[in-house]
Amino acid sequence: MDVNLAIDPGTFRIDHVDDVMANGAFVAATLQFSATVGERTVTMAGVDLIRVDEGRIAEVWLFS
Repeated sequence: MDVNLAIDPGTFRIDHVDDVMANGAFVAATLQFSATVGERTVTMAGVDLIRVDEGRIAEVWLFS
């Protein structure tokens, strides 16, 4: 998809979070998100993996 975000900024949203799992410094969340630019919408499922250090998000990996 060839999109010029300067012309149409579009939207991005997390539609829902299904599960959240923690193991030590890592938190994984399964979710569904969507993005719209003009009249085009894409919806996808994904997993976000987050590493927490001293109570703050240190790194994020997105898998979709």
